[in-house]
Amino acid sequence: MDHIATTAERNGGGRKKSSRFRGSVSAISPTLLFVLFGVLTAAIAAIRAFQLLYLFEPDTGFFFLEKANSVAVPLLYAVCGIGCLLCFVLSYLSAGIPEGVPPQGKKPLFAVSAVIYAASLIVTAWGRYSASAGFDGIRSGISANVMFEKYQQIPRIVEIGCTLLAAIYIIAVAVSFLLGKTVYKSVKAMSVFPIGFYVFRLMGRFVRAQSFLSVTELFWEIAAAVLMMLFFLEFARIMAEADGKDKLNFAFGLGLSGASISLMLFLSRLAVRIIAGDAYLSDSAGVEFCDLGAALFAVAFLGSTVYGTGAAETAEKTTGEPTPVNRRNIAACIILSFVTFGVYQIYWLYLLVKNTRILKKDTSDCTGEMLCLLFVPFYSLYWWYTRGKTVQDGFGAYGLSAAGSEIAYLVLGLFGLQIISMAIMQNDFNSLPDGSGSGDDPSGLQRGMKTHKKDLVLELPTTGEPEQAQEADGASSADGDGAIQTK
Repeated sequence: MDHIATTAERNGGGRKKSSRFRGSVSAISPTLLFVLFGVLTAAIAAIRAFQLLYLFEPDTGFFFLEKANSVAVPLLYAVCGIGCLLCFVLSYLSAGIPEGVPPQGKKPLFAVSAVIYAASLIVTAWGRYSASAGFDGIRSGISANVMFEKYQQIPRIVEIGCTLLAAIYIIAVAVSFLLGKTVYKSVKAMSVFPIGFYVFRLMGRFVRAQSFLSVTELFWEIAAAVLMMLFFLEFARIMAEADGKDKLNFAFGLGLSGASISLMLFLSRLAVRIIAGDAYLSDSAGVEFCDLGAALFAVAFLGSTVYGTGAAETAEKTTGEPTPVNRRNIAACIILSFVTFGVYQIYWLYLLVKNTRILKKDTSDCTGEMLCLLFVPFYSLYWWYTRGKTVQDGFGAYGLSAAGSEIAYLVLGLFGLQIISMAIMQNDFNSLPDGSGSGDDPSGLQRGMKTHKKDLVLELPTTGEPEQAQEADGASSADGDGAIQTK
């Protein structure tokens, strides 16, 4: 028994040592991970669509001879590899990843994504059934394709069954978070079927007839299927509450990476189909809506664990502390913005948007505001002018002054110098009073304001009883030691 205890203790110590860096960096927030996911998905989908349109011969599936050495080929592998590696590393290091417990209450966005995923699974099952029904047995002549099609039916039939059962389980998840119930717990054993769907999906990929084009697609399909299979393994563990103390770091790394590659497959094929038609796509690598559904489901699930409806208000009511103001090292933010080619700048801008809302005690979601800033022309000029005035008024209400002004922000925006505006506004937020002396104190803004109000009150004489106040003051000065002792 002592030997067993010693071994367990040694193993436990080893686990703690190996996870020393897990969740150790508070500067890496889940929002930064979602921004990285969006940028990575857009980049690899665009590169892949370019390859399908301009580098492959539609008839043979081989590279055009004069374009065989195109930089787009290694670029896609490099961008995707580095991006997925960053997703894993940053997810592992992030201290903002929540514990591995199922989302609570109503989650309408997550429920909608589950409905979309379930519908895409049903469409996929019907497509597999149609393909199986169209098989007429062994045809005359010797053909490798006949053998592939013959032995493809077994995994295809099993895949259809797993797909339908997975759809039923995902529908239960959708109903649960649409109504705020725990219906999924009554069918939690069925959480294995989304995993089985990807297992048999992989088997089906290996037995289908291949051309060079479908071989290149096969690599990305396998990568997406493996990552999504491992994500749904984590998802099953979380929904079954097998280990609530374990955080979602691995689920974030797997889910965001798998969703990114799945969306690359869907979006690139959809773009090619719209622009050039089905002739530029392999017969066995068409547009599959289950790739879109799975990606939306994974991202929505991860988001629901972080951005719960009313999370800011709930946290304030529970802890008694106001929503934190985001303070940042300005030099580090500027350097990271250039090093990441603007990715970190988007995240930094998101924090400033949140700060302007916190100043107005507005804890509502700012996703729409960020989308307008990123995609609506000239909206940023309007935003900087109005939010500059918001900051000025917010500071002025507490007897403080902000260095930035709406006019200055507008002029800098007209000349494309938004990063300077961001630095000025961040400096203003960094200069807010902090009662605890910590730059990251959640209640620094409110405590500082309360201290400021208290100082003002102490400087004013007591109203209503001026004579008593003067007599008390005279008594204190006449007998200082006694006053001190009484106090």
